[in-house]
Amino acid sequence: MNLANPNPDLVTADEQAVWDALIFCRGARYALPLAAISRRTGLGERRVKAAVQGLRLRHRLPVGASRGTRNGYYKIDSAEEMAATIRVLRRQALSELQLICALAGHEWTRYREMLGQMGFEFAQETHPQIPQISQKPESAQSAKSADGGSHA
Repeated sequence: MNLANPNPDLVTADEQAVWDALIFCRGARYALPLAAISRRTGLGERRVKAAVQGLRLRHRLPVGASRGTRNGYYKIDSAEEMAATIRVLRRQALSELQLICALAGHEWTRYREMLGQMGFEFAQETHPQIPQISQKPESAQSAKSADGGSHA
């Protein structure tokens, strides 16, 4: 396995194929379009995207995505490219959260609360050592609010 990974068995064939396709794509100016990666690897575009996600998340490899004059994926080559990639991903994540709020019918006053909860859930998923908070069943919460919540 060519990836610098302490456990190469965890690298999928798709991830390796995509990483290999990006071998000469160091820097945004050499970004390789999704369709070209798909042709080079023989993978469908969804599988390429899934492999890029795996390279980034599971292996923490610096794969950037360029949008603009040169669309495509590339190996991040500088701090500026890393910052630009993070800005794009952050805007995309916030846009997705806005969509979730809109579809779920939440008013924007609850947006901050929802972000806080999602942030906590994200922290639990990425750091399993954080203890789980048990939530009361909905029926218990309903009964509590129905009688004013006080039991003397």
